Amino acid sequence: MIIDGSRYSSVFEGIEDSRGSAFSALLRSAREVHRARLPEHVGGLRLGVARGSAPDYLLWLPVTDLHNDDADLIERIESHAALEAEREQAWRRRIDEAAAATKPTARPTPPSSLAMQWNRLVQWARTNAPKAAQHAVAGASPDDISAAQPTTGLAWPAELAEFYRLEHPNARLTPRGRFFALEEMLAIRRTEIDDWVEFLRTQDDEEDQLAVQASNSEPAGSEAFAFLDAFVPLAGDDGDFYVVDTRPGPLHGCVSEFLREGDSSMRWPSLADMVAELAQSLETGRPFADIWVPAVDDGSPVWDTQ
Repeated sequence: MIIDGSRYSSVFEGIEDSRGSAFSALLRSAREVHRARLPEHVGGLRLGVARGSAPDYLLWLPVTDLHNDDADLIERIESHAALEAEREQAWRRRIDEAAAATKPTARPTPPSSLAMQWNRLVQWARTNAPKAAQHAVAGASPDDISAAQPTTGLAWPAELAEFYRLEHPNARLTPRGRFFALEEMLAIRRTEIDDWVEFLRTQDDEEDQLAVQASNSEPAGSEAFAFLDAFVPLAGDDGDFYVVDTRPGPLHGCVSEFLREGDSSMRWPSLADMVAELAQSLETGRPFADIWVPAVDDGSPVWDTQ
């Protein structure tokens, strides 16, 4: 169980003899911790149960949901964990299939495709979220983009360079946060890398440090346990990001989701694929990344889990 506070997150773990007793203990502990921390600002909590090891998936809940019945909460945790397991298997199959291919990326996407999909987002913002359209951030110049690429240490896919030439609506167009313009991306990336280096140093855990070093050498799309030098943050907030993975390999340029506790998973084989799914979600109301449902509140897009 992870309790998300306003300034930090706290982790609580336990072991029970059966899955049923584990769920009972989990929910009882969550309510006790919440009551004990009422003076603090607790935004939410993440709950999960697993057999023999830490759970691969934790369901995020607002603290107000702790008033629901145990049966309802358990069903939600179980169903979302099963859905996440299916997604995990799907993206692993995708990596295996891409690794067997001879092309440089799993689905090479022409830059013009990204521009077309991005224009759908811009048009949606102008029509449905006028506040966002009024405060758009201009795209970067070719010289600025050329100067930025070497600072990340690895080659960029062509569509990432084009992405930073595009105008960015200043709104939370993704569930994780707004898209970053070039200069903001560079600053956030440097901060995340430095913070993770310092965190791993203070942990003095050689095994974790070796795991991170190994992640840097793995092909694009592979799991990572810290914010890697090869990650270019596209959008996000508070340590949770969508990132372009610039590590070499068949999935070079894929988009992964990186969470602040050090979990990452490949979601889309290209930036254009991510933007296309995002545009479809905003246009039709269909869930984005399987769980996020869009709405508009006071002229700005908002997201909630289904």
